[in-house]
Amino acid sequence: MEKNSGGLWQKIRRDDTWYLKVFLIFFVIGNVFFLTSNQVFRGTPSMIEITEFNSDLSWNDRTIQMKRWDYDPENSLMEVELSIDKNESLDGIRNYSYAASEYNEGAMKVEAVAETEDMLVIQIKEIPKRYTVVALHVSVPGEGEGTDLAVYGDRNSITQKSIHTKTTDEYEAEKIEREIGELEKLIRLEEDKIEQEEKTVENGIARVRELRAKKDYQTEEEQSKTQSQISEIESRIEASRSEVRKGEENVREYQARIEKETELLSKYEGGIGHE
Repeated sequence: MEKNSGGLWQKIRRDDTWYLKVFLIFFVIGNVFFLTSNQVFRGTPSMIEITEFNSDLSWNDRTIQMKRWDYDPENSLMEVELSIDKNESLDGIRNYSYAASEYNEGAMKVEAVAETEDMLVIQIKEIPKRYTVVALHVSVPGEGEGTDLAVYGDRNSITQKSIHTKTTDEYEAEKIEREIGELEKLIRLEEDKIEQEEKTVENGIARVRELRAKKDYQTEEEQSKTQSQISEIESRIEASRSEVRKGEENVREYQARIEKETELLSKYEGGIGHE
């Protein structure tokens, strides 16, 4: 009986070894998959810092802004537009290298559909329906690893809409139209501020008038306090007038920029551009 028990124990030990080998194989495969698919992502999706639109990103003597990130589920396609707002580099490079990855799926197909001095439009293809976080990397050809620009988007930041590939001139025209729209918004904001400041001036003048009328019926001590109030209100009136002047100056500047952008837009719409 003991002999049979020993044989059974040996069998169990052999089985345990087999199970351990299987576990180790799957463990190694799992780690290889994790490292290869997530090497550009540090941490879980919730830990990844999603790139903000219209915020300055310093890279390779350039100032970059991400202007839009669209997703077309019907065509499993994404389109990212980056604006090169400032380029202090003298490398003369206008064509870059690109790579993209999805958090779970790993590397994605990527293609630049427009590259100009001030704009890059990149398409990321074969996007999975259940994508989580997508990373787009831009690099200067020949530069070492770790010198690239990385931008990140997720379901909360990426806009779902139809995507139609356009010519470079069409992308430029769209960019200018968007910039004109942003300038028009700034004008409206300035006009609202001007209106508020003008109301402050109007109310301040009326209040000063009331206080001055009361001084005729006040003692010297009361008049002194009233005069302090008047001086304080007059300072606020002057500050508001100064803000009105600044606002009017800003409106004139924005209007001048819109005029120039509109002239440039007509050239691109007429087919005079990069193509």
